[in-house]
Amino acid sequence: MISLTNNNNNNNNNNNNNNNKKCSIHPSKNVELLCLDCKLIPCCILCASSNGSHHRHGLEPISISNILSMMNNFKDDVYPKLLERIGDNKQTLKDSNEIFNEIQLQNDENKKLLKDEFKKLHHILSILELDIEKQLETIFQENTLINATITSSINIDNNSNKYNNNPMIDKLNNSIKNIQQNYNDYDYGDEDIIGYHKGTDTIELIKQYQQSLLLLKNNININNQNKLKEYNNQIIKFNNQIIDEIKNNLESIYELINNNYNNNNNNYNNNYNKNNNELNEKFKIETDENNYKFIKKFGSGEKYYLYSENSELPKDDVKIALGEECGSLLKLKSNKNFWHVILLDGFKESLEPGVLPLGIEYLDIYDIKTPLVIGSIPSRVGWLSFHDGFNQSIEAGIIPSRAKYLYLHDIKKPLKIGSIPNSVNHLHVCDGFSQSLEPGIIPSSVRYLNLRDIKHSLEIGSIPKTVSYLCLQNGFNQPLSIGTISLIPEGIQELSLNNIKSELKIGSIPNSVESITFNDGFKQLLSPGIIPESVKYLYFYNIKSPLVVGSIPKSVTNLHFNDVFDQLITPGIISDGAKFLYLNGTKQSLEINSIPNSVTYLSIYGGFKHQLTPGIIPNSIKQLTLGEMNTPLIEGSIPKHIPKIILQYNFNQSLDICKLDESVEIIKEI
Repeated sequence: MISLTNNNNNNNNNNNNNNNKKCSIHPSKNVELLCLDCKLIPCCILCASSNGSHHRHGLEPISISNILSMMNNFKDDVYPKLLERIGDNKQTLKDSNEIFNEIQLQNDENKKLLKDEFKKLHHILSILELDIEKQLETIFQENTLINATITSSINIDNNSNKYNNNPMIDKLNNSIKNIQQNYNDYDYGDEDIIGYHKGTDTIELIKQYQQSLLLLKNNININNQNKLKEYNNQIIKFNNQIIDEIKNNLESIYELINNNYNNNNNNYNNNYNKNNNELNEKFKIETDENNYKFIKKFGSGEKYYLYSENSELPKDDVKIALGEECGSLLKLKSNKNFWHVILLDGFKESLEPGVLPLGIEYLDIYDIKTPLVIGSIPSRVGWLSFHDGFNQSIEAGIIPSRAKYLYLHDIKKPLKIGSIPNSVNHLHVCDGFSQSLEPGIIPSSVRYLNLRDIKHSLEIGSIPKTVSYLCLQNGFNQPLSIGTISLIPEGIQELSLNNIKSELKIGSIPNSVESITFNDGFKQLLSPGIIPESVKYLYFYNIKSPLVVGSIPKSVTNLHFNDVFDQLITPGIISDGAKFLYLNGTKQSLEINSIPNSVTYLSIYGGFKHQLTPGIIPNSIKQLTLGEMNTPLIEGSIPKHIPKIILQYNFNQSLDICKLDESVEIIKEI
């Protein structure tokens, strides 16, 4: 058994020795020669043949001296290069895996971005569809209201004129016949005539005659004919050419950019230059007459001068902006005269505590690259704005405890409970804000809350109950209720509504609200019940949908129609609970009974330009305030026995035409 094993080992060694003699290129031939032209590489006879790679090279048979030279060359040259090649291959493999991992991560990001961007496109189309649908619904509601107004007006007109039929004509003929006969037979005085006809149709006809003349003076018929022109029969039409262009342009909304590993530095430089160009375009860097560069702040248009450590500012109390290339802030550190500062996109200087000027009270922060720490923002800052692109977490303590006014734009990191300190009482959540407002994010210290076109839905408790004033600005498009639960909490006392997209429903506005302002552009139909019975004060500006009977609840005592209000105030619109009415240059004329008898204090001013025909101002008025009016008064415009009239400094007419009673108290403001 042992002998057999030894024989096998000997055979294996012999086989290995035989294989080592074979040529690597021609395995059937033994290595017999060394090529002198190719660093003594071993060759077989086929390598040296006419078809071989060493044909006509200098060749020698293998000898001790050649083997020695070959071994030295192997040790000193070939083997080190072989080790270098192995190292290079190892590094290349590592680099390849790293690049591939980056590509894999980028591929995942690309897929996510693809879904996110197309989700936005779907969302845009969905919003557009809903907006068109709402426009159609609003137009239809307006047409419905016009139809209802005309129908109601004509019904009232017909009811007022109910005697204008054949029985009425018969009564008139009989009355005329009786009057003529009695007039010929008897000689009565005026009192005798009235007494004689008492209990007959004549007295009723006299009254009806008076009412008929008043009815004919009323312009209801003309108004109704004019209202026919207000009908708006819209036809929706799609621009197929633009649709085709959009389809074609959709293919160019993306670009696949070669972002190879070797080009990272170039990409960085390109992005750097791009950011500078975007900064110039975004803020429109300008130069004043003294060659100082400045930008204008969005919204206010205020000048902010660009600071640089290598240049001077026009003076030490200007508003300044700190950009990517501002350099060291040491010159600013101790200056307490800089109250207004903007940190622009790309700002990268240290923001250790005490670096920014200690006197700053107004601070705007954009997409800065330096992390904020507790103490970065000076303690005197009272007005603080985080603008679009701000990409840092706002940890508790970052915002100083003196800040009262906080503006949050499209920041990129979510807020946490404690991010907003309890010192903040005015909070503005601006267009594009896309972070969650979980309960507790907005602290209980906030009393005044402004919400614009935010991109994340509100939750129950997002708005704390301690908020007393809520303003929903243009574009606000988040649901105001979940089921039957209003997201506007009980506790809100004042509500201001602009051109919001969210639909108001009965129950959307809580019963704690006492004052509502409907601002320019508000275009929803205020169906009865939307404004709750808790509301006492109403302010209307240039709203785009007409009011209907029941829009204004009877709980409203103070009612303001301001100078751009352009809707009809027909009888019944103002509820009979109103006591104080303010007409500030409204665009539409009033009708008799537009102002109910519940109103006791009436103010007309602001260039009011409509004829105050007799009967428009009711006899219930105890105090009338008149300002600038662009249409002359006539006799009967003002009730003769009104107790008090206050004339503002710009009242530009005479009251003599009104023939007021001597008991009327007239007060002229200076």
